[in-house]
Formats: sequence, structure tokens, C-alpha cells
Amino acid sequence: MYSRVYRVGATVVLLAVLGMSGSRALAQEQSIEAKWYGSLGLGMIEYEGDEEVDDAYLGNLRLGYDYSEWWSFEGSLVIAPKIEGNFRNSHGRRINRLEESTEDGVEDTYGVGLALDALFHFTRWDRLDPFLSVGIGMMYYGDEIAGETFDVALRGGGGVMYHFNDEWAIRADGRAFLAGNDTEVNAIIDAGVVWTWGAGIAPKMVAVGGPLDRDGDRLP
Repeated sequence: MYSRVYRVGATVVLLAVLGMSGSRALAQEQSIEAKWYGSLGLGMIEYEGDEEVDDAYLGNLRLGYDYSEWWSFEGSLVIAPKIEGNFRNSHGRRINRLEESTEDGVEDTYGVGLALDALFHFTRWDRLDPFLSVGIGMMYYGDEIAGETFDVALRGGGGVMYHFNDEWAIRADGRAFLAGNDTEVNAIIDAGVVWTWGAGIAPKMVAVGGPLDRDGDRLP
């Protein structure tokens, strides 16, 4: 009887040990690739020629997540600190369209925008990484433009990244967007640098089954 209990107990212990070892091995086989990245860029926002404002410089801050080999999702913050009014000629006089549509003395304004884009990559893990983009966005202006200070827009475009390594890359982007009461077609063009955090950290190797040592890797 005791020998039977002993054999059963030994079998249970052996199965438990094998199960724990298998679970540890599976845990170590899970993907550790870095999925989050950020980018900082400079560029321009371009308006149609009949609008109240002229083309302007902007800064672009993006936060991205690699969902899969094909798809990434990006949130972006755009800041255009100075957007000058567009001029028109009337009987030999240059008239500031922005001042004309708002009030006297308003010759320039500013804009702050938010956007969410989905990026489709063709060769995400290669050095040259072209992609297409579609998304939605909004733009807030410090003064009324065509009677509005707030625009919601549909966005589409694309770009390309060039990866120096797993951690650093440069990029160039172009987005066209439909905005305004008159459905104006405007565009944002920018270039910048990309940093994927965690990609430059080598994975820590951990042995299974050895005694736990000071640094926790079970390697003498």
C-alpha cells in the first residue's frame, strides 16, 4: 500500500515539475519585440489658394503602436504657432483675407491639431519601409476661419521610413485632408526622426532548472 502511494505521489510530483518547466519555456518563447515608437518632425501645412490663411510651418509629435506586421496605429499632435493671413488684390490694394473675415488687426493666428491614423506597411521589418495611411483629425484655430474655429477632417496619404537599426529611423510623410464648410482639400507634409523604445535593449537570457543566483538568471 505504501509503495503504491509512494509511486502515485512521485508521479504527481514529476508531472508538476514537467508542467512548471513547460510553462517557463513557453513564457520565454513569447515575443519580446518592441511595439511602441515615437517620432518628432517638422513640416508645413498647405491650404488652398482661396482660403483665409496662407501656408505655414508646423511641428508634429507622433505616438505609434505596431499592431501586426502589416498595420500600425498612430496618434499625432500638430502645432502651427503662426499662420499668416492670405492676401487678395482689390483695385490695387492687398487685403488680408484673415483680417477681413475676423476683425481689424488680426493678421495671423495659430493652429493645434490632433489626428488618429492607421498605417498599412508593405515591408515593415525591412530597412526601407513604405506605407499608406488613412484616418481622421481635427484642427483648432485661435481665430475664426470661414466662420469656424474648429475643423474635423478625413485624412489620407502615405510616407516612408528608413530604418538605420531596430531602434532609430527617419521618416517622410504626406497627408491630404478634407476640411471646412466648403470642403477644402489641404495637406500636411513633414519629415522627422523615429525612436522605438526598448528595441535597443538586448533580451535577458534565463536558464531553467538551475539554482537561483544573485542576478536571477540561474547562470553561474
